[in-house]
Amino acid sequence: MEQRSVRVGKEKIMETAEVLFTERGYKAVSIRDIADACQVTNAALYYHFDSKEELFEQVLDAHTRKLAERMQAAADRGDTTKNKVTAILIEYGQITADHRSPMFLMSHAGYKSQDDKTRAAAARLVKMMMAPLEDVLACAIAGGELRSLRRSYSPAAMLVGMLTGFYRHQRQCFDQGFTPELVEQVVDVFWQGMAL
Repeated sequence: MEQRSVRVGKEKIMETAEVLFTERGYKAVSIRDIADACQVTNAALYYHFDSKEELFEQVLDAHTRKLAERMQAAADRGDTTKNKVTAILIEYGQITADHRSPMFLMSHAGYKSQDDKTRAAAARLVKMMMAPLEDVLACAIAGGELRSLRRSYSPAAMLVGMLTGFYRHQRQCFDQGFTPELVEQVVDVFWQGMAL
C-alpha cells in the first residue's frame, strides 16, 4: 500500500463524504472509500470521527444548518409574512426535491429505523431545518394574521406536509416537477384555512 502524507482536515473529510454519500448512498460508501478519496489513511478519518455513522450524522447536521440558513435568507427577502413563507418553502422544496441532496439520503440511510437514537437524531434535524418557517409562522400568529393552533400542533409541519403531498401528486399524476407556482398554490390554501 502506498504511503500517504497528505494532511486533511475535518471539513475536507466532511465535504468529500457528502459528495460520496450523495452520489452512491450511505450503505454503498465505506470509510475506506472516503479515506481513498481524501488521500489519507482510515486512521486519519477515525482521528476526527468515531464511526461512519457519526461522520454521516455530522454531514447531515452541516447540510441541515446550511439549508436552514438558506431558508432564513430567503425569508429575509420577503416583504410580507406570506411572501416570507413562500420564499422559505421555495428554497426548501428545491433542495429536498433533489434526489442528490443529503436530506434525501436521510430516508435511505436507516433514518426510517424505529430505534430511539435514530428517531431523536431525525427529529433534531427536522426541528433545525424547520426553525425559520416555525419562526415566521409564529410571528404571523402573534401578529393576528393566522389563528393559533394547539401547542402540540405545528403549523410548519402541516404546511410542509401539504407541500410534500401536493408535490408528489403533481409529479406522479401529471409528471410535473417542483415549481414556485406549486408552492404559491399550497401557501394560498394554507393561508386561507388558517386566516382569522
